Amino acid sequence: MYQTMLAALNRLLNDLVLFATAQKCTIWLVGGAVRDLLWGKTPTDLDLAVSGNGFAIARAYADRCGAVVVPLDAERATGRMVTREERPITIDMAQLRAHDIEADLRRRDFTVNAMALPLQPGLLLRIPSSFSALIDPTNGRDDLRLGVLRPCSPDSLHDDPLRILRAARLCASLSLRPVPELAELMRAAAPLLKMVAAERIRDELLLLFATRAAAPWLRYLDASGVLTLLIPELEPARSCEQPRIHFLPVLAHSLETVAALDWIITDLRRQA
Repeated sequence: MYQTMLAALNRLLNDLVLFATAQKCTIWLVGGAVRDLLWGKTPTDLDLAVSGNGFAIARAYADRCGAVVVPLDAERATGRMVTREERPITIDMAQLRAHDIEADLRRRDFTVNAMALPLQPGLLLRIPSSFSALIDPTNGRDDLRLGVLRPCSPDSLHDDPLRILRAARLCASLSLRPVPELAELMRAAAPLLKMVAAERIRDELLLLFATRAAAPWLRYLDASGVLTLLIPELEPARSCEQPRIHFLPVLAHSLETVAALDWIITDLRRQA
């Protein structure tokens, strides 16, 4: 199945690159797809950086191949294309956010997401991948090998405070450990979360809860001063005592409940 999916990705990417080249645009595979390939996994969704207008390219190509396209961010010329195949492929295409690809990568969230592979006609994605042409200005490949989550720069969380929650989610879903300084960077940027749309925060929290290890990273968010800032009602629960049958305050008890659910769901998946 995975080889079939990878073959479908390669066919789509090769055709897309030929189309973009005719439009005098350069395309790079970026983000989680590069990380997955380095880990020996077949990506299910693709992120592409484009030297031109990402949404315009996505729309024009979707019109040609019959895919569905929606705008994601008009200011950043970003569009999403979804193929109509039996196993749909989702591709997000975004215009470079800097003068070149290396500068674009340095402005991203975490080093493990700040790698790029230039796409050329005839280039095949493979598993396992060595990627001699890998563009990696923040040494994300080394951090991936070490299992470390590191911001691309000290300003990464201030540039988009939602990355505070994404840090917890990436650690939970990818089994990464944060660098020691990340907690303090999160604490410093946490007040900026009030500027982030509630829908984005909700979606990121739901992705965290969908992982198999949400509880320890909710505790990490709490230790970083984030959890009760997002949900102020939890702060009184920190010292709220319970009847003698319970030995933990309400907040600690609630986090233990999430841990128990993590364990139950993981066990059920193992038995399925």
